[in-house]
Amino acid sequence: DVVVQRKNKAEKVLNQYLARVVQDSVTWRERVVMISGACDELSDVASPDMLKECLAACAAAIARLDKLQNENLPELRRLGLVGVDLDSADEDSLDAKSISPKANEFLKEAKALVDKAEQLANEVFRVRRDFQQAVQDVQGQQEEAMRALEALSGSAQRCIAEGLSDVVAKVGIAWQKQVEAQHLLQAAKDADGYRASVEALVNCVREASETFERGREQLERREQEKEARLALQEQLDSLRKDLEESRASIRRNTEVRIRNATEEDPIVVNAADIDLLLEEIPALRGSQKDLDEWEAQVEAVSSRTKATLQVLQEIFAADRKMSQQEFAKRAQVFSSAPDTPKGSKLNDEALSSIAFIQMEGLADHEEALMQIQRTLETLHEAGVHRSAVQRCLNRFVKTAWGCGGSGRNSITPLCRTSGLES
Repeated sequence: DVVVQRKNKAEKVLNQYLARVVQDSVTWRERVVMISGACDELSDVASPDMLKECLAACAAAIARLDKLQNENLPELRRLGLVGVDLDSADEDSLDAKSISPKANEFLKEAKALVDKAEQLANEVFRVRRDFQQAVQDVQGQQEEAMRALEALSGSAQRCIAEGLSDVVAKVGIAWQKQVEAQHLLQAAKDADGYRASVEALVNCVREASETFERGREQLERREQEKEARLALQEQLDSLRKDLEESRASIRRNTEVRIRNATEEDPIVVNAADIDLLLEEIPALRGSQKDLDEWEAQVEAVSSRTKATLQVLQEIFAADRKMSQQEFAKRAQVFSSAPDTPKGSKLNDEALSSIAFIQMEGLADHEEALMQIQRTLETLHEAGVHRSAVQRCLNRFVKTAWGCGGSGRNSITPLCRTSGLES
């Protein structure tokens, strides 16, 4: 009948309404819990009294919502339809708003507590809103200062290398300010502190930039001086190498002459000059004197080195010329002797020393080979037996070229072609 139909409809409306109340209460409770947690995060920057009041309102709202879910709503479900006129034909009495006045009352109480908690939270969260505004206002300045600071870091490395500590110190302070500003930005709590930190960062970066600009000329001057000093050191290294090579050449090519020469002999004087320069260069290379003075000293040593090596080349040239003249004289003697036929073996040997060296492709070693010949002549003049000298030469060649061994096959082609087999 009609009453049963109205009852079924009223029960359906009640259940739907109570289910919606449950859903609303769960959503409200989640919001209040979130508010309470956010208040805890802002405990170090929010007003203690306001924070305490907001947390208390959150606790009251949560307690009321819990009671609504755990006590009130189950009781309303148990009681069912209360105060509903099933005999009335008024359909408005069966809508959601009027189906359970008691549920409306419970819901109103809980909603009032939730609204109070949110209102107080808005005051507490003003700190965060203020910080967001601060981010909008000054974060761009922080980022610009950061880019300028990164650009300065490369310059700071140059300053470190040249000992310009003022710029390095300013850049270091600016980096500290950047770290502080970034920490406040990540915390997102202290708007005033963040603004002040960014302002300090901008000022420090500006001071560092100004300090660098003031010291730029000095920095570039020091870098240029450093490059110039390196170039002078390389020049000295090159001079030392040339002198050492020349000293070795003297030992190879004029050993016998130096051993028998007087102190006035040009080759002895030249060797002493080279030794003196080799002693001076290491000390000069580590000089810390003023660049202009040091450059003048290096230039003086360079000039002396070039002059000394030029003299050495002239000495070597004179020795070669003298050797050629001596052999020419001997050749003339042999060629004019009445008992020496033209084209004889003796004449050929006298004329062919330098030519033979050149024919063998050893022109670059002519001085050393001619020195060997002069040494042999000295031994001959001293009365040394040829056979003893020949044995010594054989031994020297074997030692130098590794021609040792017990059999003929162990002798290298160089030994055989030289006629020095044992």
